[in-house]
Amino acid sequence: MAVLVPVRVGVVVRLVLVSLAATSWASVLAESAPLPAAARAPRPPSAQTAAAPVAAGVLSGRLINSLSGEAIPAAVVVLEELRRQATSSADGSFSFAGVPAGTYHLIVRADGYSSRRMEVQATAIAAAMEIPVDPELHFEEVLSVSADARSQFDAFQPTSVLAGQELTKQLGTSLGATLENQTGVTTRSFGPAPARPVIRGLDGDRVLILQDGQRMGDLSSQSGDHGITVNPAAASRIEVVRGPATLLYGANAIGGLVNVITNDIPTARVTGASGNVTLDLGTVANEAGGAADLLVGNGTVALHAGGGGRTSGDVGTPEGEVLNSQSRSGFGNLGLSWTGTKSYLGASYGYDDTKYGIPVVEDGGIQLTPRRHSFSIRGGGQNLSGAFDAVRATFSARRYAHEELEGSAVGTAFSNDTNEFEVMGAHRALGRVKGSVGGWLLERSFNAVGPEALSPAVDQRSGAAFIYEEVTWPHVTVQFGGRVDHTRYQPFNETARPFTTGSGSVGLLLAGRGRRPDHRGREPGAGRTHAGARRAVLLRHPHRELRVRSRQSRAGARARARRRRVAPLALAAGVGGTDLLPQRHSQFRVPARDDRRRTATAARRVRQSLSGPGHRR
Repeated sequence: MAVLVPVRVGVVVRLVLVSLAATSWASVLAESAPLPAAARAPRPPSAQTAAAPVAAGVLSGRLINSLSGEAIPAAVVVLEELRRQATSSADGSFSFAGVPAGTYHLIVRADGYSSRRMEVQATAIAAAMEIPVDPELHFEEVLSVSADARSQFDAFQPTSVLAGQELTKQLGTSLGATLENQTGVTTRSFGPAPARPVIRGLDGDRVLILQDGQRMGDLSSQSGDHGITVNPAAASRIEVVRGPATLLYGANAIGGLVNVITNDIPTARVTGASGNVTLDLGTVANEAGGAADLLVGNGTVALHAGGGGRTSGDVGTPEGEVLNSQSRSGFGNLGLSWTGTKSYLGASYGYDDTKYGIPVVEDGGIQLTPRRHSFSIRGGGQNLSGAFDAVRATFSARRYAHEELEGSAVGTAFSNDTNEFEVMGAHRALGRVKGSVGGWLLERSFNAVGPEALSPAVDQRSGAAFIYEEVTWPHVTVQFGGRVDHTRYQPFNETARPFTTGSGSVGLLLAGRGRRPDHRGREPGAGRTHAGARRAVLLRHPHRELRVRSRQSRAGARARARRRRVAPLALAAGVGGTDLLPQRHSQFRVPARDDRRRTATAARRVRQSLSGPGHRR
């Protein structure tokens, strides 16, 4: 029998309070003040020319803010072909020694700035580069599923990242509800509380859920009514990754993986104190939630503490309440770490406690009570010398249990205890080849007692070795990964069952020369696309070029387009500018060379007429 549950509709009010911030109000006001005339002036040609020739043997330069001209310290500069990395100093300068003559690509990443990829020439002519970097006008986060984390704009596998304000806006009751608006992600739910992400139509073991790179240790992949034991409010960011890089964490993750980053173990130096408080309220189920975290450090030792909770009643619909759809949850964590210039070592402990109902099933009389203890030790380093320039090792112990309550009586009890160890290293470049290798071990004990215990107690021992490599040319990158797993299951009072499996994946990246098409696409500026603008709007396509004139002559442009049987384009007014919307047409053909020549001539005459003194604005 199919049961239809109405889609929840309600008003959600969310309040975010940021306290103990390191940035003072004075600095915020200073940043929001208009730039002086000198800062708004165009940069000199020397600052705009990124591909300046440099001396063979040493490649050096200086990073500056493209708007203010200020130096950019602590930025990461990567020499792509050689897979070498440097950090800019306080005056924005960086240097690479021992660089052979040739053409290279330089990647610049800095907090608060957009990533930049540029081409440089290493020659015998010595010249200092001054590289302007644009402040970011969007949220740009860092992926951490590999040993050497990098910007999602430089990652080759499809990714989605929720962090900061965007994470706060999307925050939901469960992890599935938080991610359901991401591209390629939907939700599997057996009620509001146990919602789980579905990636590209795949669910269960085909989608791997991680917390700080380690398995959750719960049973959410085995049944639709089992929830994920993590509160989204505890996350500092959430990553969705697809592609060959998922083989670093498991052969079954065909759909992809979700990595919940909590920052329980600080990995970078912390000076002073900072913290966040998040509160949200909802009317559809009389729900309320809150979370807070505090980060304190003296530059060497860092302490992180966090906690929160959420409560929700039965979901209200126009047909009445959905009985037994209520939930409540709480969590707390504490982490301590030592942080150095290039490395860190720390440990954390966390506890999650949840109770929620399962609507409809058995007349809405079932409730689940998941609980989890988690302990982790993690260490790692970046910019190291030797065969590996980045390493990371993690040990985690998870103790999970839940009971299925039938009324007030325990029906079936589940337990799942896991010990997991992983080590991963990013090796130095071997010619054009750069990547990561590592190993993984898992010890698991599962048990279920009760009428719905469909499996006997099972002990599992697993081990794996994996590799992920990238072969890079100036504009083409081939990525491939491989993994070998060996697993041994020992059911209670039965014969052991060993399995050995192999997995592989291959990907290809084609990049434009010195440009990233995902965030450096050229579009008409807002000032050139308002209705009534005097400039013509230019649309370029590899096989055609269409010019659409201003508002006063749109009818003529459409008529000429219809005569050429080319799909016309309309200018639709919008907030802050104008959108270009294609209109449906029965036939379309690519204009011939003579047509394009006539179009260019007509456009030139249009520009001349629009620049005349008699043209009305």
